[in-house]
Amino acid sequence: MPLYETDGDRLHEERVALVTGEAWGMTALRLPVLSEPCDYLLHRDGVVAALMEIKRRTTASDTYRTYMLSVRKVNQMCDIANAMRIEAWVVVEFSDGIFCANAHDMSRCPVYHGGRYDRSDSTAIEPMYHMEYTQLRRVE
Repeated sequence: MPLYETDGDRLHEERVALVTGEAWGMTALRLPVLSEPCDYLLHRDGVVAALMEIKRRTTASDTYRTYMLSVRKVNQMCDIANAMRIEAWVVVEFSDGIFCANAHDMSRCPVYHGGRYDRSDSTAIEPMYHMEYTQLRRVE
Protein backbone atom coordinates (compact mmCIF):
# COMPACT_ATOMS: atom_id res chain seq x y z
CA MET A 1 0.00 0.00 0.00
CA PRO A 2 1.48 3.38 -0.97
CA LEU A 3 2.35 5.86 1.78
CA TYR A 4 0.77 9.27 1.13
CA GLU A 5 1.53 10.75 4.55
CA THR A 6 4.37 13.30 4.68
CA ASP A 7 6.51 14.58 7.55
CA GLY A 8 4.38 17.74 7.44
CA ASP A 9 1.22 15.66 7.81
CA ARG A 10 2.71 13.95 10.84
CA LEU A 11 3.52 17.33 12.43
CA HIS A 12 -0.12 18.40 11.97
CA GLU A 13 -1.26 15.10 13.47
CA GLU A 14 1.01 15.66 16.46
CA ARG A 15 -0.55 19.08 17.12
CA VAL A 16 -4.08 17.69 16.77
CA ALA A 17 -3.21 14.79 19.09
CA LEU A 18 -1.82 17.19 21.70
CA VAL A 19 -4.90 19.46 21.57
CA THR A 20 -7.30 16.50 21.69
CA GLY A 21 -5.44 14.76 24.49
CA GLU A 22 -5.41 17.94 26.59
CA ALA A 23 -9.11 18.58 25.93
CA TRP A 24 -9.93 15.05 27.11
CA GLY A 25 -7.48 14.96 30.03
CA MET A 26 -5.28 12.32 28.40
CA THR A 27 -1.84 11.98 26.87
CA ALA A 28 -1.45 10.98 23.22
CA LEU A 29 1.21 8.44 22.27
CA ARG A 30 2.17 8.21 18.58
CA LEU A 31 2.21 4.69 17.17
CA PRO A 32 4.88 3.72 14.63
CA VAL A 33 4.32 4.91 11.05
CA LEU A 34 2.23 2.39 9.08
CA SER A 35 0.65 1.02 12.25
CA GLU A 36 -2.78 -0.28 11.48
CA PRO A 37 -5.40 0.77 12.04
CA CYS A 38 -4.74 4.05 13.89
CA ASP A 39 -2.21 6.79 14.56
CA TYR A 40 -2.28 7.24 18.37
CA LEU A 41 -3.13 5.71 21.70
CA LEU A 42 -4.62 7.93 24.39
CA HIS A 43 -3.77 7.16 28.00
CA ARG A 44 -4.26 8.47 31.52
CA ASP A 45 -1.31 7.84 33.81
CA GLY A 46 -0.10 5.06 31.51
CA VAL A 47 -3.44 3.25 31.34
CA VAL A 48 -4.61 3.10 27.71
CA ALA A 49 -8.11 4.54 27.36
CA ALA A 50 -8.62 4.95 23.61
CA LEU A 51 -7.36 4.48 20.06
CA MET A 52 -7.29 7.56 17.85
CA GLU A 53 -7.12 7.97 14.09
CA ILE A 54 -6.35 11.53 12.96
CA LYS A 55 -7.36 12.94 9.58
CA ARG A 56 -6.95 16.37 8.05
CA ARG A 57 -9.24 18.11 5.59
CA THR A 58 -8.63 21.50 3.98
CA THR A 59 -12.37 22.25 3.82
CA ALA A 60 -14.75 23.49 6.51
CA SER A 61 -16.62 20.89 8.52
CA ASP A 62 -19.90 21.64 6.75
CA THR A 63 -18.62 21.73 3.14
CA TYR A 64 -19.93 18.25 2.35
CA ARG A 65 -22.98 16.42 3.67
CA THR A 66 -20.99 13.47 5.01
CA TYR A 67 -17.51 12.58 6.23
CA MET A 68 -16.27 9.27 4.81
CA LEU A 69 -13.70 6.82 6.11
CA SER A 70 -12.70 3.31 5.07
CA VAL A 71 -14.91 0.52 6.37
CA ARG A 72 -11.78 -1.61 6.81
CA LYS A 73 -10.04 1.01 8.97
CA VAL A 74 -13.08 1.76 11.14
CA ASN A 75 -13.90 -1.92 11.67
CA GLN A 76 -10.29 -2.75 12.58
CA MET A 77 -10.25 0.09 15.12
CA CYS A 78 -13.54 -1.08 16.62
CA ASP A 79 -12.40 -4.71 16.81
CA ILE A 80 -9.14 -3.81 18.58
CA ALA A 81 -10.88 -1.34 20.91
CA ASN A 82 -13.50 -3.97 21.81
CA ALA A 83 -10.80 -6.54 22.57
CA MET A 84 -8.98 -4.00 24.77
CA ARG A 85 -12.26 -2.70 26.29
CA ILE A 86 -11.40 0.90 25.35
CA GLU A 87 -12.83 3.65 23.12
CA ALA A 88 -11.97 4.25 19.46
CA TRP A 89 -12.09 7.79 18.04
CA VAL A 90 -11.77 9.37 14.62
CA VAL A 91 -10.49 12.94 14.98
CA VAL A 92 -10.61 15.27 11.97
CA GLU A 93 -8.98 18.67 11.63
CA PHE A 94 -11.03 20.86 9.29
CA SER A 95 -10.31 24.47 8.35
CA ASP A 96 -12.81 25.57 11.03
CA GLY A 97 -11.66 23.39 13.93
CA ILE A 98 -11.03 19.92 15.26
CA PHE A 99 -13.96 17.50 15.36
CA CYS A 100 -14.38 13.90 16.49
CA ALA A 101 -16.61 10.89 16.07
CA ASN A 102 -16.76 7.65 17.98
CA ALA A 103 -15.65 4.88 15.59
CA HIS A 104 -18.41 2.60 16.91
CA ASP A 105 -21.01 5.22 15.93
CA MET A 106 -19.39 5.57 12.51
CA SER A 107 -19.59 1.78 12.02
CA ARG A 108 -23.39 2.05 12.07
CA CYS A 109 -23.48 4.60 9.21
CA PRO A 110 -24.40 3.87 5.58
CA VAL A 111 -21.72 2.27 3.41
CA TYR A 112 -20.96 3.43 -0.13
CA HIS A 113 -18.25 2.42 -2.55
CA GLY A 114 -15.83 5.31 -3.05
CA GLY A 115 -12.69 7.02 -1.87
CA ARG A 116 -9.88 8.97 -3.51
CA TYR A 117 -10.16 9.03 -7.29
CA ASP A 118 -7.35 11.59 -7.69
CA ARG A 119 -4.51 9.19 -6.87
CA SER A 120 -4.62 6.69 -9.75
CA ASP A 121 -4.47 4.05 -7.03
CA SER A 122 -7.07 1.28 -7.12
CA THR A 123 -6.51 0.57 -3.39
CA ALA A 124 -7.83 4.09 -2.57
CA ILE A 125 -11.31 3.06 -3.79
CA GLU A 126 -13.13 0.80 -1.35
CA PRO A 127 -16.26 0.54 0.82
CA MET A 128 -16.57 3.69 2.92
CA TYR A 129 -18.72 4.64 5.92
CA HIS A 130 -20.49 7.98 5.38
CA MET A 131 -21.25 9.84 8.62
CA GLU A 132 -23.43 12.95 8.56
CA TYR A 133 -21.35 15.98 9.52
CA THR A 134 -23.99 16.91 12.08
CA GLN A 135 -22.88 13.83 14.07
CA LEU A 136 -19.33 15.16 14.50
CA ARG A 137 -18.51 16.87 17.82
CA ARG A 138 -16.14 19.84 18.16
CA VAL A 139 -13.03 19.06 20.23
CA GLU A 140 -11.58 22.52 20.86
